[in-house]
Amino acid sequence: MDGRLHGRLLDTAGTVAEGLIDCFLPSPVRDGGEERALVRYRSWVRTALVIILVSAGFAVGSLFWGGESGFAAFLGFLLFTVGVMVQLLAIRDGWPLTQVHLAAIATMSVLTWLLSQTGGVASPFTVLMLVGALVISNFGRPGLIALMFGVFTVYVLLVYALGQAGLLPAAPEVQSDAWHLAALLGAVAVGLTGNISAQAARRQARSMLRQARDTAEARRAQAEEAHREAEAALAILRAAQEQIVLQEKLASLGGLVAGVAHEVSAPVGIVITGISQIRDEIAVLRDALARNAMTPADLEEFLKTSDELCRLIQANGRRAADLIGAFKEVAADQSSEGRRSFDLAAYVREVLASLSPKVREAGHRVEVAIEDGLVVDSYPGPLAQVLTNLVLNSLLHGYEDGSAGTLRIEARRRGGGWVELVYSDDGRGIPRALWPRIFEPFFTTRRDRGGTGIGLHLVWSIVTGTLGGQVQVGETPTGGARFVVRFPSIAPDRHTASPDP
Repeated sequence: MDGRLHGRLLDTAGTVAEGLIDCFLPSPVRDGGEERALVRYRSWVRTALVIILVSAGFAVGSLFWGGESGFAAFLGFLLFTVGVMVQLLAIRDGWPLTQVHLAAIATMSVLTWLLSQTGGVASPFTVLMLVGALVISNFGRPGLIALMFGVFTVYVLLVYALGQAGLLPAAPEVQSDAWHLAALLGAVAVGLTGNISAQAARRQARSMLRQARDTAEARRAQAEEAHREAEAALAILRAAQEQIVLQEKLASLGGLVAGVAHEVSAPVGIVITGISQIRDEIAVLRDALARNAMTPADLEEFLKTSDELCRLIQANGRRAADLIGAFKEVAADQSSEGRRSFDLAAYVREVLASLSPKVREAGHRVEVAIEDGLVVDSYPGPLAQVLTNLVLNSLLHGYEDGSAGTLRIEARRRGGGWVELVYSDDGRGIPRALWPRIFEPFFTTRRDRGGTGIGLHLVWSIVTGTLGGQVQVGETPTGGARFVVRFPSIAPDRHTASPDP
């Protein structure tokens, strides 16, 4: 209980002391000054108040224990106390610095007179003069400090000279002791010189601090400018990358058109040939009728041939229609990137049909092993882009010129509503050293053969962004390339890809 009461009393005393100190602070410092200025002024006021209290104590004590010099000491201490108080009030009320400095000189002059009345340079209060000079000059300028030191020196020398001439009442042994005078002047000189040096060091430190702060500000501004330039360059790079990706998509779509055109040309050619042959058969039959030379056998042969040609035309026409329908669906998916439900196996085969001319031209074959009834609600166009780029990557990088191989696509359901699609080939594979960089944009080992380094980056971007999945590179037991694509059977809302492959 007593401890808590003692603590509260100390807190109250501290609050009162801080309030008293703040009463002597200049309004600009107290209301909105810098923290460093506030701390410095509070320290100065605190020191000045301590000196005032000590000086007042000396003044009161001099009346009772000062002996013959008691009244002079009392008067000197009282005047010194009033002088320090005047300086506090002058600083608080915003007096011009010249008036504040004059008050300081007057205060020190009073202190010097006190010394002359209490023993001169051998006075027991000499140390008070040194402390007062240091405290008062702490906030002055070096020129003012030097001026004060000169004034004090002249004043003390004058008092000493008057004492030597017998014009001031002082003990002869004190008046004749030049060593005390030298000690006093030396102490004051050392103190004031140290104070000037300390202020010079503070100014140098503040100058270095300002210089460091200015340098830091300049570097920060440079860093911000560099950051803005980097952001602008990154935006340009992203725009260029998006343009290249768009070109890659258009090139893929162009390849799809070329492939479908090649596939459609065969059945359409058969249809045209069949129609042409039927027209020829009709012309022969019409000529026989005109000559009245047609026999039942000729009619039977015509009907038989026409029926076969019609079946051939119908089959190839249906094949061409199916190819065009598949092309329209895949092309629409790739251009619109819309979301819908679709059978994965059927759609993969449609995509491979559009790529079959290039695959067959290279002498490869494709195997598909996908679970029946595997329906996903996702984005077929981007998925087609993934498959197209994986196939084209194998054709460009996977095999030596002229060698044939097998491309394989597998897909199965996984737990948690995920689908795992595995694409692989039996080519020469991808060196393990390249795996960490394989999905980086513009990274390619076949730039001399037209590689752009965008294909696999586009695969990674689509899988991790549009499909909301993951893609990993690996190798087959025979050393071929292997890509594992995992994506949810129900695609999430559209979002951007991860920031780094």
